[in-house]
Amino acid sequence: MLATVFNKIKARHIERMEHLNTLQRQALDNAAGERYYLLNLEFHDIFLDLSANNLIKKTLTSLKRRLYDFPKRDYIRQWELINLDEHDRLVTSIKKGNRAGAVAIIKNEHWSFAIHRRYLKKFYNL
Repeated sequence: MLATVFNKIKARHIERMEHLNTLQRQALDNAAGERYYLLNLEFHDIFLDLSANNLIKKTLTSLKRRLYDFPKRDYIRQWELINLDEHDRLVTSIKKGNRAGAVAIIKNEHWSFAIHRRYLKKFYNL
């Protein structure tokens, strides 16, 4: 998804992503779980909303909400900090115009089961 909309990302999108990531860190620090969840969705929706593919947008939004169901769960602070660091690195790659780097962060790290296995097991009590 990110690869197909990469050239549509403008400075205002980057600024919004940076701001949302800052707000997410604050919400995490204040144990504001539902706020953190909503800000995280908004962060990802910035580039999702740039797509003209309404079917994939609807599908991904539904999957994200079902997969994490964040408002009803306790957060694993260390895992969320890793996710926020990945967001920071993603934004840095976008700023540099590094499409391959940005896509790799999302694909190979941010959404990687292997990398996040221990946190996913703990999160879902597996």
